[in-house]
Amino acid sequence: VYSPTVSHACNRYLCCHAAANGHHVLQFDITLAFINSSLEDERVFCRLPKHWTKDKSRNGRLVRLLRALYGLKVSPRKWFDTYRKFLESRGWVMNESEPGLFSKNGMMLTVYVDASLIGGPCVEAMRAEMEAILAHFKGAEVKPEILSGGTEKRDLLGSTLLFNQKKRFMKIHMK
Repeated sequence: VYSPTVSHACNRYLCCHAAANGHHVLQFDITLAFINSSLEDERVFCRLPKHWTKDKSRNGRLVRLLRALYGLKVSPRKWFDTYRKFLESRGWVMNESEPGLFSKNGMMLTVYVDASLIGGPCVEAMRAEMEAILAHFKGAEVKPEILSGGTEKRDLLGSTLLFNQKKRFMKIHMK
């Protein structure tokens, strides 16, 4: 049931690489990610709440789940497999030593469960990839707060990322 996620070091690498090379960074989240994963090859059952059953003398009807839900042990792995399969169908290649890192045509994409960063030299190509992912899986771009001088401020998995593509500057810190 283990599900790979990108390491914090790899997220820092993507940001450092982008800053050093004057690349762009986009961030997006997928909403209700686990629901996108099928459990058809698993046999997972749950009992519905009593108030969902017409027969009040029973504890609730037993049903088989067809989609992964938050809280199931198998859900993170099923979601990663679903996301990975979709990314690979679009030409992304997973890094074998860092399974949460994907690359395609000079772009890098990091995956931490339902949160992703994408960095690369061509913002139009990055945006097209992000929009294709978000058209398939519901979600939204996470817009940065723009500070003085064009510096972007983002929340990156609990840390604060300050990034300026033009000045080739990046700083990550935590309170």
